[in-house]
Amino acid sequence: MKKNHFVFSVFLCAIMFTLASCGEDKAIKAIKSATLADFPKMTVGEAFDGVYHQSEWSVSRDGGKASVWCKGTVLYADEPTRLYIGFSLDEDTGAFEISDMLLDNAPLTAAMQIKTLCDIFGEDAVEMLVTRIEDDIKQATALIKKAKKTKGDEQDALLAEYESLSDDIQDISRILNDDDLKPSQMARLKEAMWDLSLAQM
Repeated sequence: MKKNHFVFSVFLCAIMFTLASCGEDKAIKAIKSATLADFPKMTVGEAFDGVYHQSEWSVSRDGGKASVWCKGTVLYADEPTRLYIGFSLDEDTGAFEISDMLLDNAPLTAAMQIKTLCDIFGEDAVEMLVTRIEDDIKQATALIKKAKKTKGDEQDALLAEYESLSDDIQDISRILNDDDLKPSQMARLKEAMWDLSLAQM
């Protein structure tokens, strides 16, 4: 009799799990099963389930766009903190991107978003930030070179884009600590900065 009771309990749990899965919105399912370009080894759902305490998923729609939110409690600086991550999903094409990240309702900067995602996905935050700042410096160098060859509105637009990149570089630089950098990482950044300095002359 005990064996039959156990089998019935397992069967009942399976039914409940199936019903819960069926009730989940398709937009939420799409985000949970997706992977981020910078973190391809683990799906969003797998990564978030590993760090969130009692995560809550919700969705709202506007036309063909869906806004999917994952909210939950994480440990930040050893303190329980509410983390909100929003995704913008095009349900026609399946294309999506992270739209917002809030820590206790305070928006995170681009650099802090990268660091937070590295913490969630278990990646090396320092290498990810070094790569980001290196790419930004290279883009800034290309923009300066191009701006020197143009005039008027086009030049103004290029310089505005350059300023935006400069802000991003400074933002990441505040988070990166020289003591955390490997010699090879420091060399990469110095080389990129040297090229940018030459372009600015």
